[in-house]
Amino acid sequence: MEETASVDYGGGRVKGVTIVKPIIYGNIARYFGKKREEDGHTHAWTVYVRPCQNEDISVYIKKVQFKLHESYANSVRVINKPPFEVQETGWGEFEVQIKLFFIDTTEKPASATSNIISNPELYNDQ
Repeated sequence: MEETASVDYGGGRVKGVTIVKPIIYGNIARYFGKKREEDGHTHAWTVYVRPCQNEDISVYIKKVQFKLHESYANSVRVINKPPFEVQETGWGEFEVQIKLFFIDTTEKPASATSNIISNPELYNDQ
């Protein structure tokens, strides 16, 4: 993620300064081995925003909004502190919209997407 910002160095904001803070966003899904009887779900999955290195990203990220598929209860999840992630179960494929809100409220939110793929047809051992 790269943001062009006006930075406050204690003596006022410096216009046109670019600050680069690498982050990692994405997801991981784990196959249960078979379809669950109670709901038909086949995977546990996590969608996340993490630091690239072991740093506290809450210093510059205020909150992260994850917009899940509308079939999930409370499909818009807002996480206000690390770890910035959502854990769920399900089946199928869909896109999660991720929006990062910064501590510096003069900065516009940044957006990204991550595709959740929890398709049991991808596994040969069914």
